[in-house]
Amino acid sequence: LTTAQIIEKLKQGTIDCGILATPIHEPAITEMPLYWEPLVAYVSKKHPLFKKTSLLMSEIDINEVWLLNEGHCLRNQVINLCHDMQKHKEEIHLDYQTGSVETLKKIVELGKGITILPELAIQDFNARQIGMVRYFKTPEPTREIGLVMTKNYVKKRIIDALKEEIITVVPEKMKNVGNKVVLEIM
Repeated sequence: LTTAQIIEKLKQGTIDCGILATPIHEPAITEMPLYWEPLVAYVSKKHPLFKKTSLLMSEIDINEVWLLNEGHCLRNQVINLCHDMQKHKEEIHLDYQTGSVETLKKIVELGKGITILPELAIQDFNARQIGMVRYFKTPEPTREIGLVMTKNYVKKRIIDALKEEIITVVPEKMKNVGNKVVLEIM
């Protein structure tokens, strides 16, 4: 579900909670941060940035970045990453968008441009794929992932148990915000 769909279902009472990128600044919703996940660039071997070991956001041309469809919070975060991208938002000329991070990875692997991925999406990469990952220079662009529920949620113990279960499997370095730039999603 997209962020908007999760929020709507929470308000309708058809779901008890959701996990999504926060902060969402929605008055009717309670947010419980879980972890802070850095974003990384996934760069085609044919792209000029492939030669670099780490990147600055200002080096990325938004017209070369493969994005998720409208409605996905990761898309908004990627567009908001760089001030230059934001200034030229209306000039973006994309030929293709997808709702799947897997599809974005495959396009880059076929030698086409770059995409921005959450770090957890690269955990199962093989050595060849890891060789295409570029980290950003400090401060790292990061997304906050949180549990969201309505302000009057009644299943507190279950939601607290879910939170604790998630936190036990999150890499230690993602458990505090540290020296990271948390991206807005809107």
